[in-house]
Amino acid sequence: MKKTIFAISCLLSGLFTLQAQESFLTLVPTPGAYAAAIPDDIYIRPSRAVTSGGTYSSDVIGNAIDGDMSTIYHSIDMTGPVTLKFFFETAPVEQLDYIVYYPRTSGTNGNFKEIEVHYRVSGNTQTIKYGDYNFNGATTPSLITFDEPLRNINLIQIVVKSGVGEDGKQFTSCAEMQFYRKSPDTFDYTSLFTDAKCSELKADVTIDDITQEPNDFFRKLALDIYRGDYNSEFRVKAYPAYPRVETLSATNKTSKYGILDNATGVFFDAGEDIILFADSLHGQTVSLRITDFSEGNGFDTNSNYPLFEGLNKFKAANKGLAYIMYHTDNTAAPPVKINLASGRVNGYFDITRHDRDDWQRLLDQTVCPYFDVLGNAAHLLYPVDRFKECTDGLALINVYDSIVTLEQEFIGFNKYGRKTANRVMFLVGYGSLYMSASDLHTNYNDNTLSPQLINARLLRTSAVWGPAHEVGHVHQTRPGFKWVGMSEVSNNVYSLYVQTSFGNTSRLTAENGYQRGFTEIIARGIPHAKLGAYTGDPYFQKLVPFWQLHLYANIIGKPDFYMDLHEQVRVNPSKDYATQSGEIQLDFVRYACDLLETDLTNFFEAWGLIAEIDTMVGDYSSVVQTITAAQIAALKDEIAARPYADNKAPGGLIYLSDATVDVIREQRSIVKGTRTVNGLNVTMTGWSNVMAFEVYNNEGKLVYATPNAKFTLPSSYPSATYKAVGWDGARIDAD
Repeated sequence: MKKTIFAISCLLSGLFTLQAQESFLTLVPTPGAYAAAIPDDIYIRPSRAVTSGGTYSSDVIGNAIDGDMSTIYHSIDMTGPVTLKFFFETAPVEQLDYIVYYPRTSGTNGNFKEIEVHYRVSGNTQTIKYGDYNFNGATTPSLITFDEPLRNINLIQIVVKSGVGEDGKQFTSCAEMQFYRKSPDTFDYTSLFTDAKCSELKADVTIDDITQEPNDFFRKLALDIYRGDYNSEFRVKAYPAYPRVETLSATNKTSKYGILDNATGVFFDAGEDIILFADSLHGQTVSLRITDFSEGNGFDTNSNYPLFEGLNKFKAANKGLAYIMYHTDNTAAPPVKINLASGRVNGYFDITRHDRDDWQRLLDQTVCPYFDVLGNAAHLLYPVDRFKECTDGLALINVYDSIVTLEQEFIGFNKYGRKTANRVMFLVGYGSLYMSASDLHTNYNDNTLSPQLINARLLRTSAVWGPAHEVGHVHQTRPGFKWVGMSEVSNNVYSLYVQTSFGNTSRLTAENGYQRGFTEIIARGIPHAKLGAYTGDPYFQKLVPFWQLHLYANIIGKPDFYMDLHEQVRVNPSKDYATQSGEIQLDFVRYACDLLETDLTNFFEAWGLIAEIDTMVGDYSSVVQTITAAQIAALKDEIAARPYADNKAPGGLIYLSDATVDVIREQRSIVKGTRTVNGLNVTMTGWSNVMAFEVYNNEGKLVYATPNAKFTLPSSYPSATYKAVGWDGARIDAD
């Protein structure tokens, strides 16, 4: 009888649409459909704003209160604190509960760091300081909340004491400063729910208690939870804090890792009401970001919303997937518990929560064209249609994780305690883009994904180079291992490590990289950085000596060489890329000799890394590289004074390749064979333990060198002579 009365009362109230489902009512919409039942906070717009600092072009202070996130206020270079004044002259503000600072939507120049907040009560002439804050140059919105509301005020004054800058300069910028009074109509969550995130009913709550709740939204939310219809797998979660990528980047001297680690799996349409409940935020700054990844938009098409404890309500400025932005330098910051009560569940695959059997189920329930896959070290954001071509999502994310973790291992993150919970992000892209890397994400054209990048087997073999190369750009440790001319070189040392760790043949071997390097740099006797002037594709040739150092380090029992070298780069002061790239290169030579306890000067001279140069070197940021005779002499004197000075590198090291590692390790003697020449084609038969074959012209000049027994000369050399080079650098005639 009671069930019948309940159903009739609901029909009469006109609040719900009924469908038969066992003995309960099914409410067609989600709780978010009743968002209108939750009142908005009251926005208070200043009458005008002024600043003590000059501005660039049209980036005037009025842009900070125009309601348009695409316009910004931007100061000139700060020579001292910059004061921003926001006046409320039409009428004093009866009650001000909080302020939201929105940083610029692209770039970071001028984002607030240290600030002071002052206010003035109407009728007074002096301002009162409220407090000090440090927003740390964050790219997400920051909140200034008042323990007790400010009342009857006519001025808010923000004193910016420091802001993000570059080249020793600091700036102040702002997309919007917004001022709010909390809605006087509040809901007491304790009437139905156990805590402020409103995801669990109190033990003694009955169906009658729920139906008597006058607020449509909370009645619907409570009823869904009561019946077990609430999708708490994705709507309710404890989100951990992640280290600030700006801090990690600065201390590790790398690019920035991803910032969207806290995927919610919830999708919003533009203009939709966002209803979110947060339990304790532990005094941390936390925000919600909605990003539209669709073609023509991309990573920077997003909107951000600062979060309060308890109820949060916003209007989605754009469609997209939602992420919790919780980044702090406080390593002890506890997780924050959040309930996203509106939007549609899209889901995500998390290696710590899901297994192989979940893959297809999760893809089948998506409502957005894009899907998050979270590994331990990698974060994929690719189209759902591409992922549906993959039958084993767990195997796929395991390969991506391995790419990242192998590179982390190689550069010493594990050895030196620099491992982080932050992930490298792999993001789909469109247009003319092929693959690329930037701060916060690596990018892969949609056309490159299928089948190579969503097939675990292919990704471990033929397709591994592209992602390993782009992740290598993220890990380039700069400027100590990324001086001018090295932008597309040092990252490939990491690519080779991943490629060969997966059991694949080195690209230097498979694509004749060794032969080109031996011929185009060693045989020509040119400075390493000058190779670009001789060939339009210098990267693999320039890569060879750095991979040889890795191989040699393993030969002599120092497998941690590159781990230790990267740590030296990280802990020692950085020199200026633009004016000291030559010195940075020589520092690399010093580090290598010291760490391998070997005089490698002959090796580095052969590879043109110890060579006089004063030339503009082409790179993404092209600068003049200068190395003088005096600098070279000083370096050689330093190495000669080291305790290991008598430990010379073997002469054949300059020709080391993957195939001749054991020749040097076991100091094998050359076994002679025969030589046949047919035009430009040369075949060496029966030779073994040869580091390289050299070809000299009739003037006795080295013109060609190769590790291959069969090779084709680029041109005819009259009276050419051939030499075979042994592990110790000894040369014999290759008749």
